[in-house]
Amino acid sequence: MTDTSKQKAPVVGATKGFQNNTSKRRNFSAKSCAVEAQRERILEALRHRPHTSFELTSLLGIYHPPRRIKELREQGHTIQTDRVVLVDAWGYSHPRCALYSLEA
Repeated sequence: MTDTSKQKAPVVGATKGFQNNTSKRRNFSAKSCAVEAQRERILEALRHRPHTSFELTSLLGIYHPPRRIKELREQGHTIQTDRVVLVDAWGYSHPRCALYSLEA
């Protein structure tokens, strides 16, 4: 006796009803860790003012700011990097901290 209530999986090449969402811009939550979401947060922040790598990590949750900046540059964005000395809340000095600014 065969069970006819089970549905068969679509065969290879059967794409009717499926959409390719790679060309559409995704909507991410504000706390998304997706790489695309991190890049969007960086661009939005840099449109307002320059930010340090420390700010991008601590305030925006960017895991590795230099990598995300590199990816944005590869996408055609002009981002300038300046080195600054940053003193944190505990009084420790962080020489050569990156300060990123978006150029129009």
